[in-house]
Amino acid sequence: MNKLSSFTAVLLLAAGTVAAQAPTPSKVKIKTKKGRQTEAAPVLVPAVATDWSLPYAATITVEGLKKDLDILASDEYEGRETGKKGQKMAADYLAKAFAEYGLTGPVPSSDNAYLQHFDMNRSLLDAGASTVKVGGKTYQANKDFYPFLADDTFAAPTAVKPVFIGYGIKDDKYSDFTSAADYRGKDVVLLLGEPLDAKGKAMLGADGKPSRYASMDIGALTARQASIIPMGARSVTMILPTAEAFAKVPTGFAAVLNGEQLTFVGKKKRPGLNFVLASPEYGAKLLGTTPAGLEQYRKAVAKAGKAIPFTFKPAAATVQMVMKDEVFTTENVLGYLEGTDKKDEVLVVSAHYDHLGVKNGVVFNGADDDGSGTVSVLAMARAFAQAKKDGHGPRRSILFLANTGEEEGLLGSQYYTENPIFPIANTVTNIKI
Repeated sequence: MNKLSSFTAVLLLAAGTVAAQAPTPSKVKIKTKKGRQTEAAPVLVPAVATDWSLPYAATITVEGLKKDLDILASDEYEGRETGKKGQKMAADYLAKAFAEYGLTGPVPSSDNAYLQHFDMNRSLLDAGASTVKVGGKTYQANKDFYPFLADDTFAAPTAVKPVFIGYGIKDDKYSDFTSAADYRGKDVVLLLGEPLDAKGKAMLGADGKPSRYASMDIGALTARQASIIPMGARSVTMILPTAEAFAKVPTGFAAVLNGEQLTFVGKKKRPGLNFVLASPEYGAKLLGTTPAGLEQYRKAVAKAGKAIPFTFKPAAATVQMVMKDEVFTTENVLGYLEGTDKKDEVLVVSAHYDHLGVKNGVVFNGADDDGSGTVSVLAMARAFAQAKKDGHGPRRSILFLANTGEEEGLLGSQYYTENPIFPIANTVTNIKI
């Protein structure tokens, strides 16, 4: 049995799937020849109960999973971004599947009882109105720099005095944080790429090979998050080393460079860190130098073989990043299977069906994250529904729940938790795939 089928078998048992009735011991007589001792005492041999979890788990196949995944993760579904066309298509697909299996739509007062609608606010960057003024020159968003904003800190013109932190690396072999400093609420600037030695070899990579800090895409963020996040800085500007590298930012950082944030209507934006990816020219201007000056710093580090003090004189800047709001409706998808004698207890089986959508013309299909989990929920729903039709349904009720808004901050899960269809007190557990 494959892993998912094995898991489903366990889940069937957890839900209390009905097995065959407890067997009645049968009497077995022992024959004897005439003239010998009379019939012996009966021997009780219990019949073996049927474990119904196994045949229904076995109905889950690679072919069945692939059939659903090929549809949900196709280009036609446009990456299922929350609130967008592809997510709506996916919600419709899931709702119709639950209905086809015979599950009940449990959402009251909805235009579709399988859909739990809720409103969200999408904050989008207004690139045309977002600028930075440094030394009499104005730099434009999505041209000279690409911002990823977590809040509206810079909604109004804001004075900024950059603080340089080298490569922004904190590692046993190399660290730009050798002395104590307070970066809370400050606007720090760092160089992307990694320090090289005098021979042009990576200081931090094994045998001089590039380390994870060498990344010029989203990996540059993940490699530094352990050193950057705890600083408590207001913003982090990362300078690309060349014009060629900067030109690739829309592709390399496409997963995060949508310039937007989703929040529940009427609620404050979640706290976070503002990132800016800067061209060599703009980044150098912030530090009061030129791209050539930045290259001189890199060479000085290579010669020293360690992080060194800098002589830059960061320039005062005025930053304004304008966000525009857009209210839209999205939805969780729910399918309910009522149990028998323990139907008031609810087991939730869930996965998120949204993904990142389309970025710069590239579809982020989300087959693994979390198309695979979503089609697994569908497969288990089919198995349980068929078991119930055959008279072997679960004792506990099961809610099959497909969440949206998870890529944007677990929003669909939060909404259901705060607005549960079934009391949380009656929810036995949530199996999140």
